[in-house]
Amino acid sequence: MRELAKKILVPTMVVQARHDAMVPFEKGRQTAAHIPGARFTILDSKNHVLMKNESAWSYFWNEFYRFLGVGTELVKEGVEISVEDKVWLELSAREREVLRLVALGKNNPEIAQRLVLSEKTVRNYVSNIYDKLQIKSRGEAIVWARKYGLVEDKA
Repeated sequence: MRELAKKILVPTMVVQARHDAMVPFEKGRQTAAHIPGARFTILDSKNHVLMKNESAWSYFWNEFYRFLGVGTELVKEGVEISVEDKVWLELSAREREVLRLVALGKNNPEIAQRLVLSEKTVRNYVSNIYDKLQIKSRGEAIVWARKYGLVEDKA
């Protein structure tokens, strides 16, 4: 399936509930990581099927319309997404994959080899991640990766 996913050339949005009881978060993340340019949307929910009465419902529709390029703001009054979540959602699937590997202790040459990229490209991804997350070190990157489930928090 990974090889087929790499052939998807249309805009793709992969949606995953952070605490989905049926499909582990990592599976959703991996799906998005294998589709070129896919947008990985994380919902703050434990349900596999999003329910209309959940706060994530409005968030999903905002992200869906944003993905389609429609500027309609649908968030209900009182439903807010944290600044950290907004920043996190701006990372591309590839940036999240690079961040996951950084958090696993891989250096830039190892990441380049694993993702079949040049070291310069990896360095650029790492710089973009640092800029978007407003961090300055690999240690801070590990904290973010743990917070968002890219690596297991061993604490």
